[in-house]
Amino acid sequence: MIRLLGEADRDKALALLDRDHELNLIMIYDITHFGIEDRGHPFQGQYYGAFREGDLGGMAALFNFGSLFIYAPDPALLPELVELMASLERKPSYVIGRAEWAGPLIDALVRGGQAVAGVEEQEYMALAPNRFCPRFGPGARFAEPRDLDRLMELNRAFQLEYFGELSDAEEELGRMAEMRMLDGGIAVGEFGGEIVSKAEIMVRTSLAALVGGVYTVPEHRGRGLSFASMSLLCEGILARIGKACLSVSRENAPAQRVYLGIGFEKLCDYRMAHFPRP
Repeated sequence: MIRLLGEADRDKALALLDRDHELNLIMIYDITHFGIEDRGHPFQGQYYGAFREGDLGGMAALFNFGSLFIYAPDPALLPELVELMASLERKPSYVIGRAEWAGPLIDALVRGGQAVAGVEEQEYMALAPNRFCPRFGPGARFAEPRDLDRLMELNRAFQLEYFGELSDAEEELGRMAEMRMLDGGIAVGEFGGEIVSKAEIMVRTSLAALVGGVYTVPEHRGRGLSFASMSLLCEGILARIGKACLSVSRENAPAQRVYLGIGFEKLCDYRMAHFPRP
C-alpha cells in the first residue's frame, strides 16, 4: 500500500530515512525544518510512503521546486512506488537517488512520454575525519555577506552549464546562501581579487553535511582552487559534524580527482535525470 504521508507519520518517516542517514540528508533536513506536510514552501512537497504489513519500507518525495527523491530499501515495494510516482500529474524536473531505485523511476517516466534532457551516472561519496587529506591554498576563504551577488552569478553559471536552465527556486536559494554564510557554510576561491570558485553546504544534520554547488569558472580551472575551497569547507564540517557527503558524475574526472584526493570514498552508485520544464 502507498499513501500520502502526514505529520502523524513524521517520526516513522525519519526513523526509516535514518537507516541510511548519509543518503537521505535532504529529506531528513526538510522534514525536520519544514515539516512533512506541504504548505507551499519551495523546499516542501508531497511525501509518499510505501507500506508492507503495516510497516513503512519505502518513501519518495516530490518537492515544490521540482526535485524527486526516492528511497526504497525494501525491494518488494519498489515497483509499486515507481509506478505511483511516475503516474503523478505533476512531473519532476529532476529525479535523484541511488541507482537501483532512481533508475527504474527514470525509465518509467521516459516510457510515459516525459522528455529527458539527460541522465547522469554518478557516485555518492562520503568523507570521514580519519581519511581527510586537505590541500589548502592561499586563495581560499569563507564567504561573507558582501559576496552574495557574486555567489549568485556563479550559481547561475553553474546551473546553465550543467542543466541548461535556471532554477525556479533561485530567489529562495539566494536567501539560503545568505544564511549559510553566517555559519561557515560556503567556501570560495579567489584569483586576482575576484571570486572564481565556490563550494557550499546544501543541508546539514546532526550527523552529516551535503556538499554541492561546487563550481569554478572555466578559465580558472586547473589552478587548485577547488582543492583549496573544498578543503576549507570540509575541515569545518568534520570539526563540527563528523561527515561530509556529495554526489559526482562518473564522467567528471577533474571533480573526481579533487574529491578522491582529499579523502572522499564511494558509498554507492547514484543516478540523476534532468527533465526540462515545458
